Amino acid sequence: MKTSALTSGLLALSLVANALLAWLVFPRTPESTRITPPLAAHSPSSESAHTIAQALASAPSAQPASDAPAALRDRLLALGFPAEAVRAAVRAVIEAPRRARDRELRAATPPLPWWQGVHGYRVTPEQEAELRSLRTAEREEMTRLFGRAGALTAAELEPYLFLPDNRAAQLATLERDYADLRTQLGQALPGDPAAAAERRRVLEAEHDRDLAALLTPEERTALDLRTSATAQKLATRLAYFDGTDAEFRAVYDLQKTFDEKFPATGMVVVFTGNEPRTVAEAQLHADLRTALGADRYAAWQLAQREDFRALSDLQRRFALPPATVASLAQLPVETSAAAGRIADNANLTPTQKIDALKTLGQDLRAQIRTTLGPTLGEAYLGSGGANWLSTLDRGGSFSFSPTGGVSSRSMLNRPAPTK
Repeated sequence: MKTSALTSGLLALSLVANALLAWLVFPRTPESTRITPPLAAHSPSSESAHTIAQALASAPSAQPASDAPAALRDRLLALGFPAEAVRAAVRAVIEAPRRARDRELRAATPPLPWWQGVHGYRVTPEQEAELRSLRTAEREEMTRLFGRAGALTAAELEPYLFLPDNRAAQLATLERDYADLRTQLGQALPGDPAAAAERRRVLEAEHDRDLAALLTPEERTALDLRTSATAQKLATRLAYFDGTDAEFRAVYDLQKTFDEKFPATGMVVVFTGNEPRTVAEAQLHADLRTALGADRYAAWQLAQREDFRALSDLQRRFALPPATVASLAQLPVETSAAAGRIADNANLTPTQKIDALKTLGQDLRAQIRTTLGPTLGEAYLGSGGANWLSTLDRGGSFSFSPTGGVSSRSMLNRPAPTK
């Protein structure tokens, strides 16, 4: 295996990388070390594309095929086209053979149902290797013509634009190469789960070493704040929280400590009682409350709830009055308390509790339609944010977790109330 050959002296392959070469059997070819400014984060305009098409039509055809992309690049640059437009045009020419081959494979393969596979057809391992080889050759040619950054798309560079231009191009190349390796490793893994896990572990350890060699500690921290598993988790949780940088960093540091102690397993497990994870989660939320302060922690909790998110989306689209938003945001909390009082009422039978909770839900639906009006009221009630009302419709009570989840409580099969 070979990791990205970055600018001279920046990245050296470790002994583990050399061992992986023989182990994983992933041949890769060296890349140029010439660095050019990164691609612009946009595509050329339709006017530029039209003009380039005209230039292509009038370009001399006497150039040998191997020199055609270079000749096209030089001609378009001489005509004064923007660098990003020239790269896009040359890229299209270089990628044409691979795209044609891909179409041939599609035509010769029965199509898959639309829900199976990204390609829409099933390639053989040999065909996938052929397409992968063509993509590698495309990148090498783009690198030869435009430098390392020229082989990258704007989408590949965009996540790393917080870094200096050259460093962003180096990091984007490194991450692209490791993404390819993960794909190839997944296709070549043996049947032994332990061996497969070990190969993935070694690959990720090599990835971490290459990152450490490329980035300064400050740059690595900035990368983790944007792309780590903890950052991705918080991006969803904080999407509706108008926090400051300092607040995000406080939440991130606490969540990262928790995630490192209790890494995700990919399995859904319900924890109850005094398990270490449950105790640690309670401590996490206590620490968050301390770090943010009582008022900001309450705002953070509110932003986790699906009903508040649905309400916020309506406000953004239809400019709801702040007082209306505040009233409706508080309504689920008040309803949860009212439902809890019904559920705990020892003077009611389970059937009476169910009827009372269903009636409460019906009354609240009417109240929401009155407050928002028929159209917006139905939009809110039809969103995922109204799941708490669905619990009432089933004759159950509910409560919110610190992370905004709705926990339901059924009135069926409960002990008879004590009078």
